[in-house]
Amino acid sequence: MILATYVDVDETAFYCDIAEVYGILEWEKLPVRIAAKLAAGLPPDSRIALKVAGIKTRPPMLVLQSILIDEVRALRYGLSGSKKEPVMMIDLIQKEILVPEKEIQTFKSGREFDAAWAKATGN
Repeated sequence: MILATYVDVDETAFYCDIAEVYGILEWEKLPVRIAAKLAAGLPPDSRIALKVAGIKTRPPMLVLQSILIDEVRALRYGLSGSKKEPVMMIDLIQKEILVPEKEIQTFKSGREFDAAWAKATGN
C-alpha cells in the first residue's frame, strides 16, 4: 500500500527519493515486493513521506526558519522599546510539533510492573 500511495501522491518525489536513498534510477524494473520494501524503508524525512504526511518543509529547515524569524523578532523587539516580549517560533514548534519527552517509569521487579499495569488498566 505504501508503494501505491507514494506513486499516486507524487511519482516524481518518489523517483527522487528512491534515487537519492538507494541509487536506483529505474525502480519500475524491480519486482513489486522489492520496490514495496524499498518504499517502506524510505526515511520519514524523505520528500514523499513528508508530502504524504502533509508537511511542506523538512523538519531541520523548519527549525532553521523559525530561528531566523525569532532573531528578526528579537531585533524588532529590542529596537521598538515594547514591554511585551514576542512569542518565539522555536518555542511553539517545540510545544506543538516536536514530540514532548515522556517520563520513563522503571520497575525493580516483574511483580512491581504487574501491579502497576493492573492499576493502570483497571484489572
